Amino acid sequence: MFRSHPSFPVLTTHIGNEAIVWLVDIGEHGTIYGVRAKDGLLVAEQKLAGSGRQLSMPIIIDHRIYVASKMPTTGKA
Repeated sequence: MFRSHPSFPVLTTHIGNEAIVWLVDIGEHGTIYGVRAKDGLLVAEQKLAGSGRQLSMPIIIDHRIYVASKMPTTGKA
């Protein structure tokens, strides 16, 4: 995990005012992680179809997370 530069982290608050940090680990198939800020508990982990993008930033709109990514076989975004 995290063998190359991940995405920039994004901090959100959710129901109950839980602060969650979201970030993408870059790899052949990237992974997005949600980590509870107060104690570091992993609350979400999802593999991506693509590899993710280094030093990009996840965007959260209407309870949906959008991430920049590219397909590992073609390099297309």
